[in-house]
Amino acid sequence: MEHCGAGSPPSTPVQAACTHNLETYLQPLEPDFRNSDGAFLIHLAAYLYGVRLQFHDWWFDGRIPMKSTHHAFIRLDAERDFLSHSFKEWRAWEAPERKLFTNTLYLHSRSPTHQWDWERFNVNYTVFEALYRLAVRLWGLPEAGNHRERLYLVCNQFGIEIETENLDRIYDLRNPLVHEGLWFGQQPGTAIPDRLLGRESAKA
Repeated sequence: MEHCGAGSPPSTPVQAACTHNLETYLQPLEPDFRNSDGAFLIHLAAYLYGVRLQFHDWWFDGRIPMKSTHHAFIRLDAERDFLSHSFKEWRAWEAPERKLFTNTLYLHSRSPTHQWDWERFNVNYTVFEALYRLAVRLWGLPEAGNHRERLYLVCNQFGIEIETENLDRIYDLRNPLVHEGLWFGQQPGTAIPDRLLGRESAKA
C-alpha cells in the first residue's frame, strides 16, 4: 500500500490484510452477498470513514489512502445509528436503486485516489449525476435537462446552502471537460495556474 500524495505514481492492483469481520443478522436480499448487502455495507463504511475498503481476497484497483480523506471524527453511537438506519433504508429500495447507490458509494471512496484534479472532478461529477438520478426516482425531484439547473435543484431539495459562484464554476468546468476534453481551457494533465484554483489566499 502507498500514500496517495500529489505526484505519486499509479499503483498496480494490490490485496490488503484482513482487519475486520462483517456480519449481519438479516437475510441477504440477493444470493451474492458481496455484490449486494455486503457491497453496500463496506462502501458505506468507506464513505463514513473516508477510506477504501474491500473484501479480504479481492483486489484494490488503484492506490489505497493510508489516512482518512475527510478527517471527520465519528462518535461510536452516531456510527451505529448511521449504519443501522442507512442499511434499513437501502434494503427498502428496489434493486436498481440499491445497485445505483452502492456503485455511487464505491466511486466516491475511490475518487481521492485519482492523481489528477480533472480525474477527481470527473468522478465526483459522475457521483453527483448518479445521486441526482436517485433523487428523481425516489423523491420525485423534477427532471432537468440543463446541468446547471440540476445543481440548484439538488441543493434546494436537500437544504444545501447555495453558493452561486461555486455552482457556476462546477458547471463551467464540466461541459468543456465532457464535450471537448478541455480542463480550464487546456489539455487535461497540464499544469493549472494557482489563481484558477483559488489558491492565492492559501499562499498569502
